[in-house]
Amino acid sequence: MSLGKVHREWSRSIKVLPKHNLVVRPGPHLKKFIPSYEQDSSPECMNMIIGWEYARMWLRERDEFRKLRDRAAKPQFIENDYEWWLKLRKTNKRFCCIT
Repeated sequence: MSLGKVHREWSRSIKVLPKHNLVVRPGPHLKKFIPSYEQDSSPECMNMIIGWEYARMWLRERDEFRKLRDRAAKPQFIENDYEWWLKLRKTNKRFCCIT
């Protein structure tokens, strides 16, 4: 290798994160869906497993959970009140004096 040339070697790249990297994580207010039969401590009944009753319960409870979650997450719409806005900007001053 000559002195005039710079020897460059390839190396593996390293991920560099900013010092104050903000990470968004779901908070404790987010509730996960857990079916009622998983919360019970009783053993599963074989008749209910064979008859797909647990699947029906799961689907029913999932639909209710989604409906409640979507209703809570729906943004509230406030209709614009243009009359109030115009009333705030109305002046009582006369700029032109006509006599």
